[in-house]
Parts: sequence; structure tokens; C-alpha cells
Amino acid sequence: MLAGLSLKRRMWLLLFVLAIAGLQMFMKLGPWFFVGTGIFLALAVAYAALTIGREYPHAPPSPGYRPFVTVIIPAHNEESVIAETVSQAFKLRYQKGKKRNFEVWVIDDRSTDATGRVLEGLKKRYRSLNVLSRSHDAFPGKSAALNECLPLTKGEVILILDADSHFPIDLISQAIGYLSSDEVCGAQVAKRIANPETNMLCSRQADEYKVDISIQLRRDMVGGAVEFKGNGMFVKRSAIEAVGGWTIQTLTDDLDLSTKMLLAGYRIRFVNETSVWEQAAPDLRGFFKQRLRWIEGGMTRYLDYILRILRGPIHPRLRFDMVLFLLQYAVPVYVVADLLSQFVWIFTLGYLRLGNLGLVMLATFVTFSANLVAAYIREHRYNIWQITGRTFVTIIYMSLWFPLIVVATFNLILGLESRSWKKVQRVKAEDIVKTLT
Repeated sequence: MLAGLSLKRRMWLLLFVLAIAGLQMFMKLGPWFFVGTGIFLALAVAYAALTIGREYPHAPPSPGYRPFVTVIIPAHNEESVIAETVSQAFKLRYQKGKKRNFEVWVIDDRSTDATGRVLEGLKKRYRSLNVLSRSHDAFPGKSAALNECLPLTKGEVILILDADSHFPIDLISQAIGYLSSDEVCGAQVAKRIANPETNMLCSRQADEYKVDISIQLRRDMVGGAVEFKGNGMFVKRSAIEAVGGWTIQTLTDDLDLSTKMLLAGYRIRFVNETSVWEQAAPDLRGFFKQRLRWIEGGMTRYLDYILRILRGPIHPRLRFDMVLFLLQYAVPVYVVADLLSQFVWIFTLGYLRLGNLGLVMLATFVTFSANLVAAYIREHRYNIWQITGRTFVTIIYMSLWFPLIVVATFNLILGLESRSWKKVQRVKAEDIVKTLT
């Protein structure tokens, strides 16, 4: 069980919410505020549109850069999927000369199911498989597990894979060249949904991941804040050690590590030539729990690092990028405060003022649409009508983030946030692999 957010940070978040509500309800926002907000949001929309119709320039491989790689697969109660993932890991083709140039580690992180027994069987099949079995009284969480495993490994580069991952045999070879520069601390490969045909919810999550790919591509194009996404992330050991390893008091180890790396002056690259596939939440209960954890972890990350983001010695382009994405948490709170303020204006002055709200909602809609259209165009498989229809449906689906962000905000203020990680319901591996294309 992870510790909760500190009282100081809860108070900062509460003041932030009250400031937004106060601006909406009690201050006259003059034309300069309206114009300034419009300009900033126009820049955000233009930024989102950068990848529409543009081919992403592939980075040339660096054949001379062949570091030894450690593949780490954290597993907590993963008896149904871990064997398939380990089998895939040992099929990876990444050699130096004629010798395998990687090792495989699995962390049995306090599992209470048959994961340990499955791994014992796998060790007989794969003699070079390394297993770290964590005691049941060990500090919980993926970050703590990775910190415990890292000193036991030999890799110059660490590849983190989820226990339900699916990936091609050339995953390492396709991505490793991106890490050849000294300024680069790691790389994130494209993440996709492995089970989009399970139901409509999984299909929409697949399109949501396409939005993230568009965002990551654009960030990499302009030297922005590319982020690790937990699954399919390559990280240099030297950079991990330079920032003090993974933060154990966090629910989103990937976002926290990304921010520490960026603030330390490193660059993270995005790899679109290859992908890892992972399972989507097949039911609404699992979906809401997963997204709430992501949102709460993302907001906590900003609460932890906001002063360094605003005042630290980082490039203005990087600062703008990170502040821009901070708005994804501020906009829903702004919208709720604005809607509540309408009731005050109706009962006190007898009319509505929807200008600012309309501007914010329009910019949000256009921003998401630009990311979706860029993703669909890049796939070269949809006509204009299909792109329009899929964009409309996915925008409706993405609106679920608005109430979830509001709930997460008040969960953090009231101390009701998630304190532990809960994986989504798994789909049988044999029902997934055939859908990968």
C-alpha cells in the first residue's frame, strides 16, 4: 500500500481549484483575458496539428551501437499470461556477432496465484531465465520491484515489458539505435491495443492509443517532452542511476521517471518503427479504475515537479510542452467551475456568459480531432468519411476523461486516491495473438 499525497500538496491542489472557481464566479474577465486565452489555445491547436499529413522521419540505425540489453518483465499474479510473454522474450533477435546480446529477468512481485510455479517450470525450459521472487512483506509497487531488480542485472540498457505484452522478434533491433546519442536517456516504442475486437470499449481504447502515438510523434519531432509509457520502454542504466532510480511512492512509475529524466537534461525518443501490444480493459469497471489511477498518478507527478518545471533550467520549448499537457487536468476543472458560475450569473444578473467556456470547449475538441485525424491519415486505411465517423465516435468516448479528471482531482484533495495498482481483466493469449497486425 503506497503512502498518500502529502497535506501540503493537497492544499496546493485545493488552492488551484479554488482559484479557478474564484476567477469564474467573482471576477470580471476583460477582453485581454479572452484574447490571451484565445491566442494560447490557438497555439495549442496548431501544435496538435503538426503531424497531420506528415510522414515521420525515421532515424537512421546506428549499427555500431549494440549495447547489452536486460529485458525485465514485472509480474504480479500473472499466471495466465506470463508463459507466453517469456516465450516471446526468448525469441527476440538481437545479437552481437553470433551471441545473444540480451538477458531476460522476470520479477515475481509478491504473487499469490500460481505465477511462481509457472516460472519454476519456465526456468527448466529456458535455462538462462533469471527470476527475482520478492517476499510478501516487500514494499509494494512496480517501482520498488524494478529498483530491487536493477542491481542484479548486467544490461547497459534496460527494456521494461508488461507481463501481458506482445511484441515482434526484432523489437530491440528496431529501437536500440535511437539510444546511441549521449543526450538520449531512453526511448519509448509505440503502444497499441492487442484486443480491439473484444468489444466496442476495447476498440475505442485502440483509437485512444493512436492519439497518444500522434502526440508522442509530434513531441519527438520538435524536441518536446516524449514520455515513457511503462510497457516497451528502453532506458539507459547510467541515466536511471543518475536520477536516483524509480520513485517508489508513485502509482505511475513511467510518468514520474520521464519527468525526472527530462528535468535532468536528458532526451527521450519515440520509436514508431515497431510496437508493443497490450490488453485493453474489457469492462467499464476495470476501465474506470485504470484511468483513475493514470490520472491521479499524472496529477501527482505535476504536483511533485511543478516548481522545477516552471523555474528549472530547461529549454522553453520543453517547458511549453509540459505546461500545455498540464492543461489536460486543468480544463475539466475549468469547465465545471464555469458551468457552476452560470447559475450564479443567471440568478444575480439574469443572463449567461458562455464565451470563455465555448472557446475552451472548441479548442479542446479541435485539439483532440487534430490528433485523431493525424493518426488515421498515417494509417493509410481510411477514406474521408471513415475518418470523420471514427473521429466523432472517439471524441465522444474521450469525453469520459472529463468527469474522471474532476473525480481524480477531488480524490486527491480528500485523500481518496488509489493506493495500489490493480490490473485489468486478462483475455486469453490465444484469443489475442491472431488479432495483431
